Amino acid sequence: MYSLKKIMIFILFIIIILVISIIGLVYFKRGEVIYGVDERGSEDPNNIVIERELKYVTDRNDYYAVKNMINKFYNFYELMYENDIYDDSDSNSITKEEIVYSFLDEDYIKFSGITKNNIKDSLGKISESNINITNMYVSQYDVNKEIYIVKGRMRNLESGQINDFINMVKVDEANKTFSVFLEDYINKYYEDKLKIGKEIEFETNDDIDNKNNYNKYDTVNVTDDVYVTDLMLKFKQEIMYDSEIAYMHIDEEYKRKKFEDFQSFKDYISSNLAKIISSKINKYSKKSYDDYNEYICIDQNGKYYIFREKSVMNYGIILDTYTMDLQEFNDKYDNVDVNTKVGMNIQKIIDAINEKDYEYVYNKLNNTFKQNNFSNKSDFIKFINNNFFENSAIQYGSFENLGNAYTYSLKIIDKLENKENVIMIIVKLLENRDFEISFEME
Repeated sequence: MYSLKKIMIFILFIIIILVISIIGLVYFKRGEVIYGVDERGSEDPNNIVIERELKYVTDRNDYYAVKNMINKFYNFYELMYENDIYDDSDSNSITKEEIVYSFLDEDYIKFSGITKNNIKDSLGKISESNINITNMYVSQYDVNKEIYIVKGRMRNLESGQINDFINMVKVDEANKTFSVFLEDYINKYYEDKLKIGKEIEFETNDDIDNKNNYNKYDTVNVTDDVYVTDLMLKFKQEIMYDSEIAYMHIDEEYKRKKFEDFQSFKDYISSNLAKIISSKINKYSKKSYDDYNEYICIDQNGKYYIFREKSVMNYGIILDTYTMDLQEFNDKYDNVDVNTKVGMNIQKIIDAINEKDYEYVYNKLNNTFKQNNFSNKSDFIKFINNNFFENSAIQYGSFENLGNAYTYSLKIIDKLENKENVIMIIVKLLENRDFEISFEME
């Protein structure tokens, strides 16, 4: 006869086994199958979680790799409508129809009824275009396989017409291959399902075949230097050709303080377009916070562009350092002497004048000084135009403490035309890092 103690131990053992089995079943049903590497380097199905929920792309190298896939596909898609044979040194000659066909996913080909012979008529002609990706999301559907949702705007380089587009890109990391689904397939099967945090159901997890090497992709390693340059290039292109998207990318808090509406943003662009287009990043710094990365960029003229990045190429941009204070500015301001505080506020005024933000400067005028000298903003703008230049730089001269205010003699310099002017500015420091100014009038 077994003792009662042994029976209880046996029952407890059975219960533990059942609990472990139930937990395993729950994870299996959720799709969170795990793979890893054991000591021999083989895959161990207990260490890697498959994340089926759709999320923003956070890995910069993955983003650029998929961006290259999209550009590669559309480059050949455009070329397909030119009546010549594509000469490939590796595969002798191959038609561009065959190349474009090789990019398309097998499921998309079955859905659309596309063949190599009817592909031009089935897809429809597109002309040479600029591709601007506005959002990119990812969902993992198997080990080493992901689905990327790519949304963007396509600008026809000849007509200037802009159209939205959406693609789904299936990526096989093990084989370094990819395939593409177009918008009609996405609209039919996923129209209301592409939401952050929602799982994407996908029927097949077959490997993606290598088709003539065209649907192969390369991994990339994107540095901060390259990324910051691309951030600025992307913004400048949107400023020139798609101002609605540029406005969408303005930081929300900054937008509320800087622009009354989209029209005021367009007015700002009109006044500063030449400076923005010619801007080149001279230096930058990067700071990481809990919810975002911040790239603080300074161009050749000393103008600031601050990109607050939530995920790769998902950012809000701040176009100056005077409309709203950055944490970096506040930290510095709170730990410097009075002379430097005054200088930092003067630089805000100069930056605003260079951007023709006369409203900001006018609102910083001492009320008594304003009433006595500039009854309206138009008179003040004339004063600014007579004493400052298109792109003013300053040199600080003599500094004097007047008790409740401070004066600085400023040399205003026009670097382009080698002009100079001297003006006296009076600064009064107020609470909460605020200030007011006046000028010595002749």
